[in-house]
Amino acid sequence: MTDKKPSFGSKEAGAKGGKARAKILTDTEGAASAQRAADVRWALELPKATHEGEFAIGDTVIPCAILEGGRRVITLSGFMVGLGRARQAKSRKYYATGNVNRPTFLTAKNLQPFIPSDFHLTSNGIEFKSKGGTRAYGYLAEMLPAVCGVFLDAKAAGQLKANQEHIAQRAMIMVRALASTGIIALVD
Repeated sequence: MTDKKPSFGSKEAGAKGGKARAKILTDTEGAASAQRAADVRWALELPKATHEGEFAIGDTVIPCAILEGGRRVITLSGFMVGLGRARQAKSRKYYATGNVNRPTFLTAKNLQPFIPSDFHLTSNGIEFKSKGGTRAYGYLAEMLPAVCGVFLDAKAAGQLKANQEHIAQRAMIMVRALASTGIIALVD
């Protein structure tokens, strides 16, 4: 083993420097330093919700928001509830590799053939600040019918797993409700 020092700017050097600095700071100074670091992280400009609410499809209530600039989003938990999914993901072996950036509700291996190639453009999550100032995470609202379509296409092809059948049933309910709402909105 050599006594080679970490190069300037490396993670190792930063970790050693941070630990050394932490040793010489008082608890108050350390807390102030941590607060300044948190303030810097929070200073990143996240879009802010101008309106927040929820909508109901059958007996399912789905939280949503309108962000500055007019983007409509459904919260991550809203997507999960809407699809009848648990918030927790399954073990990684259940998912297709290379889909780390896909939403958890679209990473199952058997769904991959039914996801349109241009879907990645709309499936990126959006981090935003709620009206209360907390961080929230969601997806563009127009993604909901597209996700429902993935499950319905997989069902039509006989490719759903038994534990996904209830999601296809929820997807059908949602698509029908959205179609009814859509035609009323078009007429209005």
